[in-house]
Amino acid sequence: MKARAVVVNILLLAIVSILCLLVIEVLVRVVYGIPIAGDRPYERREGDIAKDKFRVYQKSENHYLGFEIRPNIVREEYYMDTRILTNSLGMRDREYTVAKPDGVFRIAVLGDSITFGFGVNQEEVYTEVLEDRLLSEGRKIEVMNFAVPGYSTLKEVEQYRYKVAEYDPDLVIIGYCMNDLIQNSIERKDFDEEYFPLWRHMYSFDYYGYVFGELMSQYLGTPKIPMVKRSTVEGDLALVKYYIASEAPVVIVMFPFIDDFDGGHFKGRRRGVKRGSKKNGLYLLDLFDDYSAYEPEMLRLSERDKYHPNKLGHEVAANATYDYLFWEGLLPG
Repeated sequence: MKARAVVVNILLLAIVSILCLLVIEVLVRVVYGIPIAGDRPYERREGDIAKDKFRVYQKSENHYLGFEIRPNIVREEYYMDTRILTNSLGMRDREYTVAKPDGVFRIAVLGDSITFGFGVNQEEVYTEVLEDRLLSEGRKIEVMNFAVPGYSTLKEVEQYRYKVAEYDPDLVIIGYCMNDLIQNSIERKDFDEEYFPLWRHMYSFDYYGYVFGELMSQYLGTPKIPMVKRSTVEGDLALVKYYIASEAPVVIVMFPFIDDFDGGHFKGRRRGVKRGSKKNGLYLLDLFDDYSAYEPEMLRLSERDKYHPNKLGHEVAANATYDYLFWEGLLPG
C-alpha cells in the first residue's frame, strides 16, 4: 500500500507541476500577445520578393536567433542572378562532419550578408578564396562559412553557442559590418511576428532564462545576451570574448562601407571596434586601407548596392585575411 501511495503522490505531483507550467506559459503568452496555437503571418505575404525571401530563410527554434538559412537550398538564380547552394545545416558551404578530421586545422567564419556572399557566386566568396589559397599550399585546413544575412554580432555569438562550438574550431573569424549594431534587420522583422504553438515551444522558459541571466550578470558578472534591441560595440565584443575567445582565438575582419572611403561617416564606429577589440584581447583586421586603395565603383556590386563587395572585393578581403593570419602566426606551421 505504501508503494502504491508513493506512486500516486508522484503522479499527482507531476500532473500539478505540468498544469502549473501550462498556466504560467499561458499567462506569458497573454501578456506578450503570443497566440496559443502560434502564428505564421509571413506565409500570408504577397509578391515575388516576399515569396523568394521565405524560400531562403526559415524560423529558428532558437528564440535569440529568430531566423536562419534553410538547409539544402538549390537556387539557380538569386540575388544579382547568383547561384545559391546550402548544406544540411543551412550553410552556404559543403557538408562537414561534426568531428574534426585528424590533423585538420578548422576555421569557423561568422558574419552577415557580406560573408554569406550576397551578389557573388559561391566560389567567389572570400571564405572560399581564402580556403583555396591555403589548400593550394598543402595545408590540411577547413574554412567553414556559417554566415547568415541579417545577423548582428549578438546573433553571431548565440549562433556560435548554439551551432558552431560543437565543430571545435581552432580559429574563429567574425566578418564585422558597419551596421552590426542594428539587431532589428530586415530579415528579422519578417519573422518577429511568427510564433510557435504551445506544444512546440515554451516562451515562459525564455522569459525566466532572461531573468536568470540578469541575476547572473548582476551578482556574478557573467556577460549576457540582452533581449533589448540596442547594444554597444564594446558590449558586443565583450560577449565575443566571454563566449568565443575563451575557446578559440578570434579575428574580427572589419569591412568598411564601400562609399565611405574618406572615413567620415563611420569613423567613430571604426574607432569603437578597434578599442573594443584591443580591450577584449581580440585580433582585428581593418580592411579600410585595403579597400580604399581602389575606387568604390571597382568594389561594389552595382550603383544601387553600395554595401556588398563584388568578386574583386572578396578577393581583396581573402588576400588581406591570409596575410594577416600569416603575420600574426595564427596558421598552423
